[in-house]
Amino acid sequence: MARHDNDGMAAELLSRRPQPVSSSPGAALAILLMLAWYLRSWYRLRHIPGPFLNSISIAPMNCMSLGGKLSFRLKDLGDRYGPLVRVGPNEVLFGDADSYRAISAVRSDFTKGPWYALSKVVPDQDSLFSLRDDEKRKELKAKLSPGYAGRENGGFEAGIDSIVARLVTLIGSKYTSTPTDFRPIEFSHKAQYFALDVVSELSFGEALGFVAGDEDLFRYVETNDRIFPVLAVMLNMPWLGIAMQRWPLNKLLPFESDRFGFGRLMG
Repeated sequence: MARHDNDGMAAELLSRRPQPVSSSPGAALAILLMLAWYLRSWYRLRHIPGPFLNSISIAPMNCMSLGGKLSFRLKDLGDRYGPLVRVGPNEVLFGDADSYRAISAVRSDFTKGPWYALSKVVPDQDSLFSLRDDEKRKELKAKLSPGYAGRENGGFEAGIDSIVARLVTLIGSKYTSTPTDFRPIEFSHKAQYFALDVVSELSFGEALGFVAGDEDLFRYVETNDRIFPVLAVMLNMPWLGIAMQRWPLNKLLPFESDRFGFGRLMG
């Protein structure tokens, strides 16, 4: 009797076994839509050579970005496929002067893509770099040009010369190697120190002191080193960066009240 009951329970459990996901109409529709999306992604730029996986997915670009060797990998693709390479579903890499001249010409039909919108530090404020509207960019450029020309700033050249002199002194006194003493320099950091001191010298009449103290003030460079790999991935997926500029994710962006990083310099 017990055996008969056990057999009945087993049969009931088997009858209640979940159906395979693939048999669900919703799952089948999702798969079809995904395949259609991949086909559409590939079809648009199918005439441009490049790795097949790159033509249907941005994942290879993200992997190269996170690996820290994106420029080397892109050069390898250029060497393999030629001066025009498809590196993503909607991304093309070019490496010839004629293409550059055509794209950057004054009356070119090319415009800035969504990638540029991600350079906005303050979500609702554009810079010359982030503006995608050509007419608005011309207006803003006309307003800012006098400041960049330096004609109204009598200490323009002298201010920059003083920062250059400090950088040369720093390298000569602290990073000049000898036959018995090897003193390497992380120049990518020193270049940022120099740029920040020049900007502050010209803007406020006094350098912040990155070069003079050979110090990463407010952990600015450290923050950049940590955040740029993440930004590199976001630049490959502009929709993700645009989402970051909207509430509530925009709360993660720099603020003037920050004690460290870019926000500290904004204040």
